[in-house]
Amino acid sequence: MDLLTLFVLVAIGITDSSGQTLTESEPVVLKPGNSYKLTCTYSGFSSDPYVAWIRQAPGKGLEWLARIHPTSSSYTYYAQSIQGRFTISRDNSKSQVYLQMSSLKTEDSAVYYSEAPKAAPTLFPLAQCGIGSDGLVTYACLATGFFPGSATFQWTRNNEILQDFVQYSSVKKEAENKYSKVSQVTVNINDTGANQNIRCSVQHLNDTEERTLPVPFPPRSPGPLSVELSPPSQREIFLNNKMVLECNVTGTDLNYAQVKWKAGGRDVTPSHEASPESIGNGWFKKVSKLEMNIDDWFSGKEVECLVTDSSGVKETKASRKIKQGGEAPEVFLYSSDSNSNTVVCEVRGSADVYIMWQVNKGPYQEGKTAYLKQEDGNVSVVSLLTVSQEKITNTTLFICAVKHGGMKNYSSPLSVEYSKSKPPECPVCVESV
Repeated sequence: MDLLTLFVLVAIGITDSSGQTLTESEPVVLKPGNSYKLTCTYSGFSSDPYVAWIRQAPGKGLEWLARIHPTSSSYTYYAQSIQGRFTISRDNSKSQVYLQMSSLKTEDSAVYYSEAPKAAPTLFPLAQCGIGSDGLVTYACLATGFFPGSATFQWTRNNEILQDFVQYSSVKKEAENKYSKVSQVTVNINDTGANQNIRCSVQHLNDTEERTLPVPFPPRSPGPLSVELSPPSQREIFLNNKMVLECNVTGTDLNYAQVKWKAGGRDVTPSHEASPESIGNGWFKKVSKLEMNIDDWFSGKEVECLVTDSSGVKETKASRKIKQGGEAPEVFLYSSDSNSNTVVCEVRGSADVYIMWQVNKGPYQEGKTAYLKQEDGNVSVVSLLTVSQEKITNTTLFICAVKHGGMKNYSSPLSVEYSKSKPPECPVCVESV
């Protein structure tokens, strides 16, 4: 008669440096068709962990069998080879996870392991470009690539803990079996003067990762003047189907500074140019705007803002053109907590990205946007939309609309929808052109 051998290693129950322990059942020999229940007891974790069962048959590699959520037995994963025969369950009051095996086969002979998988988060700080007229600046932190999905943010300013911040539910990327999470905070830069230190930290299991974020100040020219060409207005792209770019000139003497525009190497006329205005401490700012055909922008024409200083001799310029090509970007929607009135849309891709929002398919609205350049050369664009709490219900529909440099038909944006009553089946939403 064939015998079925289940070797369940107790050796994995070695305590690591964090004091976390997994202890399994003893080895056992069974007959085909028998049933058996494996038990894994865990200790030393700050909260109930994800636990997975793995096995290795003689001469074969490791095979993931089943995984269970820390707090709900409804969220489980099973390998196809054990579907309908094995059941994973847990009893958190006993700190135990079980694998009930039925209708055992000879090919189930293996060494069985239990594991509490984990991966530390990578933390990316995001800062709003410039300061609002009221001195407010919105910061965000994006934690990515961690497992399990529980993580907690904290914000400090000058080592004092900030209480009024928002953190969103973790979003799982199925392909990697890892999570991302976003937190945001708005601070008044004028409250404590120039010497400020804004820090974001995220705690995952027993580890903490933190980053310092830049504090913006009114622009200062490195020489006679400085020129900055801002990204196109997302509002104009979506609402009026045209491109509006803004050239900001700062310096100590702008009365006779001349601004000239070029598009595709040809001179073009600005749509608006304001008189210099004081920004304090003897410095001035001058703004010139250019409207151009949206087709010219998406075709890749380079736009230049050229400024000649008051002497009429030195010329300073800034240029910008759309970054094109690449695959369609990934679009991630972070649903807000039940007591929050903010939703987050993150778009990852290699081309330039423009984001607007719709609520219940109403008019387009612009959120607060930040940009993050990733190590692979791609860019993450994060847009945060805040809506009056009294206007939000469980059926309120949020639409993140995206136009990007890789689109052939940029008149029709890529759209991802979310509502609290009917979230996406997969919390990570990826759209393609």
